[in-house]
Amino acid sequence: MFDQAEHLRLLTKQEQKLPLQAPKLLMISSGKGGVGKSNLSLNFALALQQIGHRVLLIDADIGFANIDVLMGIRSTHHFLQMAQSDLSIFDVMNTGPLGLKFIAGGSGFSEISYLTADQIQVLINQMSMLENQFDYIVIDTGAGIQEYTLKMASIADDLLIVTTPEPTAITDAYALIKVLVGRIQAPAIRLVVNRVASLVEGKEAADKVVLVAKKFLNTQIQVLGYIYDDPNVQRAVMKQQPLLLFQPNSTAAKCMQQLIRNYATGEPKEPIRRMSGNSFINKMMRLFSK
Repeated sequence: MFDQAEHLRLLTKQEQKLPLQAPKLLMISSGKGGVGKSNLSLNFALALQQIGHRVLLIDADIGFANIDVLMGIRSTHHFLQMAQSDLSIFDVMNTGPLGLKFIAGGSGFSEISYLTADQIQVLINQMSMLENQFDYIVIDTGAGIQEYTLKMASIADDLLIVTTPEPTAITDAYALIKVLVGRIQAPAIRLVVNRVASLVEGKEAADKVVLVAKKFLNTQIQVLGYIYDDPNVQRAVMKQQPLLLFQPNSTAAKCMQQLIRNYATGEPKEPIRRMSGNSFINKMMRLFSK
């Protein structure tokens, strides 16, 4: 039977026939902690890898970096060691399940402001080497409004905001969107409502964010989808395995797979805009500039 997964694989093969391109930067953030952002980042990146994309996952969650822990992999290097040693971008990469490449955060991103001009140039040079190496770079940022989060958002192609139906999570998600829209030329913002008890609860939570953003910010927020509250998520965390591999037929895993289908089919049908050779490098310069 020609299923949706096969359809996505064909779409991927069609894209791969096109000329090589700069990686698409997908940033995943949230207004507050504890909403399942890192779990979503890991499984989202893994799902992209499953359908044939070349994916790099970067853990940029200051002080709470845990992507490697969620996979049960001990990482010996972190992002900023490129600037502080002779290691290359490929030296600090790790390989996770299904061949997923990832870079652990450690305490790295909190130290960016202390780097010298020469060290920043090293980072820019190393990051520029990723051009044509990956289709997607998924960046798991810290929760809340932080200066480095705004800088990353300014170079992202897509931005996923994760919330739960809790009033505090919804309020904080809107606060982050408000700052993003007010401070930068925000990329396409898409909303994911996690840990919903029902589809009605998820839609009600999403509508609150969408309607307020449209009314007060004149900004259209696309709802990417919902993830049901599922005890298998916590079980996967305890087992230090990604949910998509630990319980691929669980309710939450199926929701995440649907998110990927929504994301993939939501792309423009015409070929993705090919960026010039310096575009990706310029993004890295904006990211690390002081």
